[in-house]
Amino acid sequence: MSPSQQRPLKYKPWDGDIQQLECIGSGVSSLVFAIDKQRVAKISVGTPQSIEDIDRERAVYRRFKENPGKSECRYILSCFEIENARGLVLERCQGTLRSYIRSNSPIPHRLVLKWARQVAEGLAFVHGCQVIQGDVGCHNILLDSKNNIKLADFAGSAIDQLDASVNYEVRSRLPGITRPTKQSDIFAFGSAFYELATGSTPYAGKSYTSVQNMYKNKKFPEDVDGISYFGPTIRKCWQQGFKSGKDVMDALGRIVLPQTESKSDQDPLVLEAPGHFLARSLESSVETSSRTPRRYRKPPNTPSGPPTFRHHSEVERVTRRRTRKSKIPELKWLNKFILWTRAP
Repeated sequence: MSPSQQRPLKYKPWDGDIQQLECIGSGVSSLVFAIDKQRVAKISVGTPQSIEDIDRERAVYRRFKENPGKSECRYILSCFEIENARGLVLERCQGTLRSYIRSNSPIPHRLVLKWARQVAEGLAFVHGCQVIQGDVGCHNILLDSKNNIKLADFAGSAIDQLDASVNYEVRSRLPGITRPTKQSDIFAFGSAFYELATGSTPYAGKSYTSVQNMYKNKKFPEDVDGISYFGPTIRKCWQQGFKSGKDVMDALGRIVLPQTESKSDQDPLVLEAPGHFLARSLESSVETSSRTPRRYRKPPNTPSGPPTFRHHSEVERVTRRRTRKSKIPELKWLNKFILWTRAP
């Protein structure tokens, strides 16, 4: 399966009833209800503007799915039911990236780079579908159960002749624009990247007016140049040095981190994959497979042949434990042993 594709989930379509559902979130124009562990329902609050916002987000998801020549991006929040008259059925996530940053800062460099690349790929996909997100920020970036980024909330995005009905946070807003553009999305990505790398928003503690004045004078946080590995890319986003999300992806792809990492730098959300344990077990087996295990070693001065056992029950017990033949060349002795124990 292509890295940019998603495997669809199997589920029973939502019937539109919210009476038995728990409300887990709310916004200016929508309410979010938990359907199950994988899905949520996003419905309007009933005002004309909220109904328009849901319809706009529905149009955006249609564009994502129907845009010719482009497969769906796995870093966009999935919509399982676009045409449900009651609302949108969306993928359920753990929470926002901002909530995670505030609870776990500082974030290891490896994780910062992973998430920044995922956001950039998602943003490049959105722009490729001729959609402007319009409110890029860590508050609209979610983390799923597998610790991957999901860009969310397209209710106010710009698509076709519909201008964006939302605006960026002040610390993520490109000065001098009257309507969101791809460049303003990339500028906002730079602020989100800064927050991810440092644990705080740009110019935290300063007033909105002073922040916008400094942005207009092209004065950005001085500590950005001291951010290891990531500072130049963040500054280039703010200085409009990238023409597209694809350019941002390429720049992040050229960042190389040291290979060695301490245990404290490991991803705190992802458990070790089961395959790692299996790999270690096989490695230890190969290391010790040059000789027969001590229990079954042939006594000295005995004729060649299968190992001897004191009772037939011991043969049956070992046979049950070794029901599968090993395909590793270094463990050929185990294949022969299984044949011996099964011989009549």
